[in-house]
Amino acid sequence: MKPKNVLVVYHVHNFRGLETVKRELNRHKVKFTSIDRKNLSKRLLRNRDLVIVVGGDGTFLRTTHMIDTLPVLLVSSDVTHNEGFFARADREDFHKKLVMLLKGKHKVTKLPRLQGIINGKTKTVPTVNELYIGSKNPYYTSRYTLNLGKKSEYHKSSGVLISTGAGSQGWHKSAGGKPLPLATKKISYLVREPYKGRLSSTKITKGTVSEKIKIKIASDMYIGIVAVDSSSKDYKFNKGDVVEIKRYKYPLKFIEF
Repeated sequence: MKPKNVLVVYHVHNFRGLETVKRELNRHKVKFTSIDRKNLSKRLLRNRDLVIVVGGDGTFLRTTHMIDTLPVLLVSSDVTHNEGFFARADREDFHKKLVMLLKGKHKVTKLPRLQGIINGKTKTVPTVNELYIGSKNPYYTSRYTLNLGKKSEYHKSSGVLISTGAGSQGWHKSAGGKPLPLATKKISYLVREPYKGRLSSTKITKGTVSEKIKIKIASDMYIGIVAVDSSSKDYKFNKGDVVEIKRYKYPLKFIEF
């Protein structure tokens, strides 16, 4: 691919990595615009053919929430401090990776994404990793009914994670879930710290389902939320609310080498 109009998204403290990316794009005469992630909008994505994110996984995920069909490359700005799970380049090797990209020596992996629809109308941003459904306060008990197709169960827990293949390798795995291939179409669910007592016996705690299985969660909480990709963006999910989790219509076009 020969990108003709690139948007470079960065976070305020990643200037060394940003300067490297800008220098190499200029050297190869690639037209680009750079923007701090806090100022990113869908309008700025129009007429682009590539998005390069400079930073860590947090900046990458926040950027993808606005992207439907554009390919994305994450360039880690600091490999000593950023985990960079999604990074396929860094400021030391970006000059080589850019040449490979320009020569078509790369691949585009389509990462399935999810979306929550609350009460049939409020749609969350597209989810690369996971949706957390539970109490806004982590020390409160999350109360909800989990519906997986024909299976239904009332839970008291620390919340539930609904994850993609990519998400299964992050928070989901750390919480005791099984990691899945990055591009799998299966959807994982994991109940965090399910409470079992005299009045509660939780059986549906973790596993995977086909994307064809209908996933619904009904809130029995007064201060509940649906959170996407552990970002600052969350949605109210209070008593009586219902969220349905579906496959988002556009997978993320993820650049790898």
